[in-house]
Amino acid sequence: MAEIYKIRSATTGLYSSGGNSPKFTKTGKVWRARNHLTCHLNQLDRHGRHTYEQNNAYIETIEIQEVVASTESVSDYIKERDRIRQEHERQLQQAREEADRKRRKEQYDKLHKEFG
Repeated sequence: MAEIYKIRSATTGLYSSGGNSPKFTKTGKVWRARNHLTCHLNQLDRHGRHTYEQNNAYIETIEIQEVVASTESVSDYIKERDRIRQEHERQLQQAREEADRKRRKEQYDKLHKEFG
């Protein structure tokens, strides 16, 4: 079972953002390996250490359980992605053509104004 690590403030219930001068936010930073969390704590400056001490911070070890939420055919997924890509390309082409038409119309109006 996979584990992740977060630092939580006992004072506010918020999570550490990491970095040398950590702040506490709703989501905070996730460390995917304990040694990465250790490196973070080792690299803290004086202010960062004080921030954790002041907030009575503690380390949460969170177990990640794999739960199958849905399944779908790889072929169907690829077809849908292709359809979306083609639709996106069609919309881009349509936008290019419209911009080109607008540019040509502006040129036409300018020439028409100049030459009648």
